[in-house]
Amino acid sequence: IQARVEADPEDLAKQVVLMKIMIAAGEQLRAIERIRELLRKDEVNVELMKTLAQAYISLGKYRTARYILEKRVRELMRGQIDADIAYMMAHILKNTTDDVRKQVDAYQLVIQMRPDLAEAHNNLGLIYYQTRNYTQAAQEFLVAFRLAPGLVGAKLNLANAYKALRDYEKSR
Repeated sequence: IQARVEADPEDLAKQVVLMKIMIAAGEQLRAIERIRELLRKDEVNVELMKTLAQAYISLGKYRTARYILEKRVRELMRGQIDADIAYMMAHILKNTTDDVRKQVDAYQLVIQMRPDLAEAHNNLGLIYYQTRNYTQAAQEFLVAFRLAPGLVGAKLNLANAYKALRDYEKSR
């Protein structure tokens, strides 16, 4: 992707993909710096701002990410949110509040918008598991595992939920 970006530096879609790869590779600070440069050229680019928020979330800077999502992105989207924003906001809530009801509601909104998002089901399952609602947790982990069999965490979480329910055969 780096070569494609260099060949066509004005293509912001390619730039966004490169920034997401950098974030996944642990190069959040470089990605943030590059996104800020790109935003100077196109200060209303929602995808760049969402990627910037994603970088801050991956650094654990939830307040900064929330500010970007709540103020700038929602302003540009005229108050509308998409599944990406809803997922990031749910992740922020999961890490910044002890209000379980808000956390559950946030992930349920994401699932309503994107029922095929395995990570949202897995995270909702984790909230249920932490509150000892093992039946609900197992249901969410099972959905996550069926949607993404390669999501190892969902499979391990499902086994732990079955173990907590004393269904050792399923857990095994």
